[in-house]
Amino acid sequence: MGTGSRTTLDRRDRLAREPKLIEVRGVCKSFRIPDQRVDTVKERVLHPFRRIRYRELHALQDVSFDV
Repeated sequence: MGTGSRTTLDRRDRLAREPKLIEVRGVCKSFRIPDQRVDTVKERVLHPFRRIRYRELHALQDVSFDV
C-alpha cells in the first residue's frame, strides 16, 4: 500500500469518528412520465376522461449519505 492510500484511509477513519449533522439512508425517488403529452388546454377540454398511461422513471434507488 502506498503513502497516498494510507493517507486516504487515515482520513476516512477520522471522518467516520466525527459526529454527523445529517444522516440520510435508503432514499428513493421516482417520476411518472406520461406516454403521450397533452400540450394544450383544448386537448384536455375535448378529452377530459382520456386515460393517460405512464411509465416509471426511477431516478434514485437506495441512496445513503452523511454530512
